Amino acid sequence: MARVTFVLCLIFSFIQNACSEGIKKTHDVCDLNIEIINGLYFVSNVEVDGEIISGRFLVDTGSPTAIKKGVLRSKNDSNQKIKSITDGYESVNAYRTKFDINIQSISFKNISVYVVDSIDFGVGIFCDVVGVIGHNLMRKAIWVFDGPNLQIVKDIDFQEIKEEGFVEEKLIMQGWKKSVPYVIVSCGTPRGTALIDTGDNGFMQVSRFTEKYIEQKAERRCKGRTVQMLLSEQGATNNSEYKVIQVGKIGLGSFDVNNPIVYVESDEEGWSIGAEVFEYFTIIFDFPGKKMYLKQNEKDYNLQRWNKFGFSTIVENGQVYIRNIWIDSYAEKCMIQPGQRLESINGFNLSDLPSLTSCEINNRLSVELARNVVAIRIEGINNEIILEKEFLFSNY
Repeated sequence: MARVTFVLCLIFSFIQNACSEGIKKTHDVCDLNIEIINGLYFVSNVEVDGEIISGRFLVDTGSPTAIKKGVLRSKNDSNQKIKSITDGYESVNAYRTKFDINIQSISFKNISVYVVDSIDFGVGIFCDVVGVIGHNLMRKAIWVFDGPNLQIVKDIDFQEIKEEGFVEEKLIMQGWKKSVPYVIVSCGTPRGTALIDTGDNGFMQVSRFTEKYIEQKAERRCKGRTVQMLLSEQGATNNSEYKVIQVGKIGLGSFDVNNPIVYVESDEEGWSIGAEVFEYFTIIFDFPGKKMYLKQNEKDYNLQRWNKFGFSTIVENGQVYIRNIWIDSYAEKCMIQPGQRLESINGFNLSDLPSLTSCEINNRLSVELARNVVAIRIEGINNEIILEKEFLFSNY
């Protein structure tokens, strides 16, 4: 399924209107109605089998197309052959069927769709999300990720695109019906094939096996239930340990991004590139032509995003728990540990919230965690703890 980092951020949304001319007047594209939340792209105004769906769809090249069970009023989910699908660690009940899907004026016919029980993982950004626009749909069109804009191309002159400064690179299409995109990436000296996964909001993730060949400038470790780009906790417990590393540069095509932070996969899985890449590049994905076109916007990695309180949270059964803690952070020195219950934050009582949904709780947490200082009370710790944000990488 989709991948995300663990920290809840303020919602940062951009709303686009109708279909219009795109990158330049000579290119015919459709601007999609989107929100960008924690770096991930969510699209609305989706129509499934003629029914307009209320809710957002995550745009995710790393997952198949999916919709939440019960969303379609006209669809009878009974008598369907339900099976468990899994990423190897966590499972979800689903059945597969086919729908015609319209995204504004763009039609996609006879798309295989997984109908799943739930897309709520308790981390906040999946509030009001009812489905996934996945790789098996996206492979049928040309898509433009351009900062706050997401477009589907109707007609484009690729020669003119190159004259505008875009550089052509090869896409390697693998997986289900050759619909999952990969690209060659360098991480210092090592080069490898990386999954392009727009459902991750990190920059890059490397495997534990290849990490030892990468020249590292710094590293930080974290313990708890995942600090990876993967949404799946991959069997993690409160005692699991992960790390991120800072490397000299990441090469994508003929371009480099300097001093980025890279997640280290806890097993031997391959590399992946997440949606954070769109902060540094405008990318045109020509999935039918198996090519992508890049234009670099920024070359130096923004370490500001690693200014943190040293912990993250998750909402489960109406309660807020510590999900991760950064080792050697001030939060850890205050004896905060993964699995502890957060009782209050800045005076807001989190212990008894029967009338609030997990989305509403996460929205309130996002507001409080956006401040530079927080006062929290933790179950099992008598005193209130005052925390200031700290840079996890001191060479900023």
